Amino acid sequence: HSGKTVDITVRTFVDRENNKPLDPMNEDDRKRIIEITDKRLQEVQEKVTTASKLLTDSKFAKEFEKETGHKVDKTFKQHILKWMGEAGELNAYNAMLKQGKAAYMLTDSARKNDMVVITNCGSRGLAALQQSIKTARKGTMFNQRGASSKPDFASALKQAPKQTFEVDGKKVDASSYISSAMEVRKAIMKSLSFRKVGKDKETGDSYVETDKGRMGIGEWMRNTKLTSKDVESIFDSEFISDKTFRSLDDDVVKGQPKILREMLKEDLMKAVGKEVKTVDDLSDWLVKKAAKALEETEATITPSTDILGTEFDKNGNMTNRVVMMEDQLKSIEDLYGEPSKMETEDQIRKVMGLEPSGRRIQSSADKREGRLGYVDGMQHAVPPKELTQVPRPMDEYIKKADSICV
Repeated sequence: HSGKTVDITVRTFVDRENNKPLDPMNEDDRKRIIEITDKRLQEVQEKVTTASKLLTDSKFAKEFEKETGHKVDKTFKQHILKWMGEAGELNAYNAMLKQGKAAYMLTDSARKNDMVVITNCGSRGLAALQQSIKTARKGTMFNQRGASSKPDFASALKQAPKQTFEVDGKKVDASSYISSAMEVRKAIMKSLSFRKVGKDKETGDSYVETDKGRMGIGEWMRNTKLTSKDVESIFDSEFISDKTFRSLDDDVVKGQPKILREMLKEDLMKAVGKEVKTVDDLSDWLVKKAAKALEETEATITPSTDILGTEFDKNGNMTNRVVMMEDQLKSIEDLYGEPSKMETEDQIRKVMGLEPSGRRIQSSADKREGRLGYVDGMQHAVPPKELTQVPRPMDEYIKKADSICV
């Protein structure tokens, strides 16, 4: 509760029996939402149990393959985990409502957080706590699943003393600078792998078609040379446009696209053949660009959200625990010291856990037409495994929500 006004877009929960919108701030409406979500969770419980066993019991998975003819490979397990994530969100939402809190699910446009809990502070207005919901197998760390790094950078910059800095006499918006470096890396990877990336039907592994035969995505990144001719060609292609040079919040800052297009192109042209020899080297290039923006604006990377975990066991039972921001920060300080005293590149790699990588993307249209996909430059942040944050029970988190007005 900072006294600031913040716009938060939430999903509207509608009672399908009478098409009435339900507001969790209203006690009767909250009870009705609990009834509806209880019923939905009961309806999907059998599917949750099957999914849990497929992910945890290899013997069950083999029997499933025999009975259904459906191969339980890496891709199928990824689909199961994605669906379990949706079930986990519903479970977490239901659990928060049962704690008597006015909880709202956020829209898909919210990049990091999935839910917000609102507390009425009387004459002081409303206070909000946002949570990122993670679903994982019991006994594993649900805060290791990772998420987009853009909200972490955006959060750090919004609290920084400065929002801009100068490069060769030109004023640069730090948010646009970091986001543009990310998008340029993605554009280069997409351009060089366009219509060359498929999935092995036997193993479910992704591959890139090259002149030297098929390669895994990591191998392709390490072996694909990047030349100044490539950079020239890609910057003049449809893979890069003014949209490439937006801020971390997807805003176009006046004058920045032209400045950043020229600046990042010139920077890459100088780096190619030296610190940037292959596509894989773009990962370090990106981290250095982001570190420069943080250093110039005196920004500090710190945990930016509470993590609400839904843990499932082998029988499909779901429970909820929370890793609070305060505990995340303490574990970081215990391991590395205060983030503000760390080098900005170390903040990015150790506190945020950003290690840029790649993944296969194939559009629905490409699948229908039998065309191959491309390598998407992932910039997900996964908290380092050394950080042993201990999740707390839900009732401890409720105490935090109840004290937010104080």
